[in-house]
Amino acid sequence: LRKVEIFPDGRMLYADPDVEFEETGLSTMPFPPLEKIAADPESELEVISKAEFEKIWAMATA
Repeated sequence: LRKVEIFPDGRMLYADPDVEFEETGLSTMPFPPLEKIAADPESELEVISKAEFEKIWAMATA
């Protein structure tokens, strides 16, 4: 499990089971349905491929 959060100012925060960067961490709660997250006006969802995630992960953790 890994997570990258990308903010409007360009910051990228990340987490995996071993590392929590700044205030970003992995949740112990189950992930809510994508529809519920998409309904939140503070969130923006975009489905990406595994390859695209790997590129973003590499940028965030560099």
